[in-house]
Amino acid sequence: MAYCPSLQDLNSLMVKTKNQFDKQMYAKFWQENIYTSMFPRMEYDLSEGQTPTVISTTYEMPVEEPIGTAMGSITLSGGTGNACLVDATVVKSGYTTRDYSLMTKAFESEVICLTDLQFSYQAEQQIANKQRGLSEFTTRWWASWYMAQNIGMIDTKMSTLANGTFDEDVNAGYDPFAGNALPTVQLEWDHLDPLYDRLARVGGVEYAVGQAGGMPAYALNVGPGYKRKLWQVDQGVRDTVNWGDAFENFTPRGINMAVYGYIPNVELYPYRYDGAQRWIPPFLNTDATKGRKAIPNPAYRTTASPGGAAVYELISVTARNIYEVRVRPTSPTSFAKARFDPVTYAGDVRWINNPDMCYNKLGNMGFFRFDIQVAAKPIFPDNGFSIVTLALD
Repeated sequence: MAYCPSLQDLNSLMVKTKNQFDKQMYAKFWQENIYTSMFPRMEYDLSEGQTPTVISTTYEMPVEEPIGTAMGSITLSGGTGNACLVDATVVKSGYTTRDYSLMTKAFESEVICLTDLQFSYQAEQQIANKQRGLSEFTTRWWASWYMAQNIGMIDTKMSTLANGTFDEDVNAGYDPFAGNALPTVQLEWDHLDPLYDRLARVGGVEYAVGQAGGMPAYALNVGPGYKRKLWQVDQGVRDTVNWGDAFENFTPRGINMAVYGYIPNVELYPYRYDGAQRWIPPFLNTDATKGRKAIPNPAYRTTASPGGAAVYELISVTARNIYEVRVRPTSPTSFAKARFDPVTYAGDVRWINNPDMCYNKLGNMGFFRFDIQVAAKPIFPDNGFSIVTLALD
């Protein structure tokens, strides 16, 4: 039997009555994805199979002080040549492995009927707005996907404790709380300062996201509340900036420069969790005048706000090359005599109008759809830190 898409009636959501409305149609869009430029994006290599394994070569480092008995004295051979044969310590190597695979998700609009569309008010503008709405949906979906990878692709998970200390665990899971005590304090510079040195010690310098004063700088991915707290409210930072340009203190979210080796990367909707460590979506979908719309989720705000339920917030410190985004390549269009329409899997919104024996015999109905098939390929999972701290508006 032919596949028949669900005929949710988009036409019933189209404005039909003419000559009773302002000529301008408005569409509200406000989403962005701050992560797309941070991690390389490449095609998934289908020849590697369904679940490729990443092999990372490892090797030993010095663990003894090079003085005293750790080193021998040169002795002459007396003509035998034995002094040229120095016993060597073998530096052993090894490797670690980590698997990854393509994950898939698809979204589509309600079905549109050509006949109904021809009698709709400013049909072209209405359809354009709905297509833009789907594009914004995929932008927000991608941003959330990247934030999830900043948990799973970063091996070191942390939670903020008092006196600039962390509880931490090393694992490849997607639960930011796994193995750690719950955070008890807000993130402070006392937490971040030692992380800068730790990241340098594991090779982060080579993959720094930028330079500040000739030194490597790393991305601190935070919400607006922590941007203000660390880059504007903090008195030590303010004093440093006053020495240079005091007017930086008056920017809406704080100073726009690297401070203490960190570049602020502001995510408007960082991952947040309630007191039971359940993820809180930043939006709720509710009824509009007709159909549905997204509204801010009051529970997304902190418990200090009316209706707020957010207790914990996700922050990450990242260098480059933690992982690669591997999107499935556009599918081949033919195998022998079997021919197919090309399909993209990067979330590109496309129009579908397939005549069939079920609902679309005349080819006068269709819908928008986008498909995503993507994998996060781990490269250097130790080039960052995934941190859970107390939520801050």
